[in-house]
Parts: sequence; structure tokens; C-alpha cells
Amino acid sequence: TALRQRAVAENVESDRLDEAFDSDAPKQALVELLLGHILESESKRMHRIQEIQSRLDQMKTTELRKTAIAEGVDSIILDGALDSDTPRFALIEVLLQHHLQAGEQSIHEERALRSELQRLKMAELRKRAAALSLGYGQLDEAMDSDTPKAALIELLLQHLLDQKVLRSELQELRITEVRKRAVAEGVGSEMLDEALDSD
Repeated sequence: TALRQRAVAENVESDRLDEAFDSDAPKQALVELLLGHILESESKRMHRIQEIQSRLDQMKTTELRKTAIAEGVDSIILDGALDSDTPRFALIEVLLQHHLQAGEQSIHEERALRSELQRLKMAELRKRAAALSLGYGQLDEAMDSDTPKAALIELLLQHLLDQKVLRSELQELRITEVRKRAVAEGVGSEMLDEALDSD
């Protein structure tokens, strides 16, 4: 049905979808489930916007400019903001839009990843978790929950997204900073030398 397709597109958890369809009034249950999911997503988005706005409001113009450069804001857009009558407010608006666009991209990536995981069977999810070396405690907790598949998907999703954020963070560092980070994390000197000598 159209409602089910919309729910799948919005990445509503499969277990919750099944519960709605198994209820006495499946259409009503699905409408309420979908509405609640959309409202929760929008609430999270608004909260994120407020957090970003609050952080940017505390910055001076020079800090905003440095932040814009570090985050890869287009130089033409940046120059336009700096040449405006109110450069500080213009920079805040530019950075806010930049964050929102990046956030939308992250949401699309998360939805695609969630959809991919939801198509997997439990055995495949467990293999994926084992390949990522997730802790036994986390795995056991997920498997012992009332909805093990949904819990395992959330665990995998969070782990994969955290990896993506960390990779992005490290890619922005200079090679000397990455080396220091690796040493601090206990990476062996031979592994470090091998990585630095690679193409």
C-alpha cells in the first residue's frame, strides 16, 4: 500500500511496521506510527538547528570566517557574506545553511544504510556485527531485547555512522596530527610506518 511504501521510505523499523499490520486496525496503527515517526524526526531536526544557531551566535566574525573556511564553504559565497552590510549575521546564515545541507546528506545516507540493513536476515546481521568486532555485551543486549532484529540494526547503524564521522574527522587533520592521534591510540610503530609508506 501507499502507506507502507511511505513508511519504508521514511525508514520506519520493520518490527514496528509488522506490529502495526498485525494490530486490530492496521491502517490506523500505520498512520499513527508514520505520523509519530515523522514528528520525531522533525523535532530532532529543529533541535539540531537550534544547537547550531546557539553555537554560531557565540562566535565573533573572525571565528565564523575561520569556521567557514575549515568547513569548506564555497569561497564566492564566503566573500559575498563578508562584503555584505552585516557580515557577522551573513556568515551565521551561510554556516547554518551549510550545516543543514550536510545534515540532509547525512540523513539520506543514514536512510540508505538503514534500508540496506533492514533487508538482511538475522544471520547476516550477526555476521556483519562480528565483522565489525562489536562487543559481546552490546550484542547480547540487542539479542535479548523484545525486538532483537530492530535492536541489532540500531546497534550496527550507530557503529557504522560513528565510523563515518571519525573517518571524516581524521581526513581533515594534517598528517602529523593523524600520526599523533595514532600514537595516542596505541597504534604500533611498524603499522604506522607501513601506512605512511603506502601510496
